[in-house]
Amino acid sequence: MPLLLKTLKDTQSLAQQLAAQSHATDCLALYGNLGAGKTTFARYFLEALGWTAEVPSPTFTIAQFYELPTHTLWHLDAYRLKSADEAIEAGLEDCFQNGICLVEWPQNIAGLLPKNRLDLHFSLEENSRTVEYTGHGHWQHIALNF
Repeated sequence: MPLLLKTLKDTQSLAQQLAAQSHATDCLALYGNLGAGKTTFARYFLEALGWTAEVPSPTFTIAQFYELPTHTLWHLDAYRLKSADEAIEAGLEDCFQNGICLVEWPQNIAGLLPKNRLDLHFSLEENSRTVEYTGHGHWQHIALNF
């Protein structure tokens, strides 16, 4: 059953819940079309982990690195990548081994995604957004209070 995100506060609440349950080497794979809310979710997720500075979209840089008080976080945007091999050539496989990873457009590097991940599928509706989620590895039995 999809989660309905009627407001930005709902997106923030979801990000806070998931940030509180995240550990090093976890991956949140953020699927969805342009404007579906992936980057907004990532900003709220970083904020929930204590980041107070700007969070630019990694569309052009492909990867942004954040050193947080308790975690290292990588925010990847695989939109311009054609395959997992391109991500490996860029050295991105290390991101999954030493911090939390938020990956936008994860379908472009599917073969590189780790086993402990939560897939979040964002959809833009008329006046709201919805998110469907599927857990893998230790995320398999996640329960969200929403």
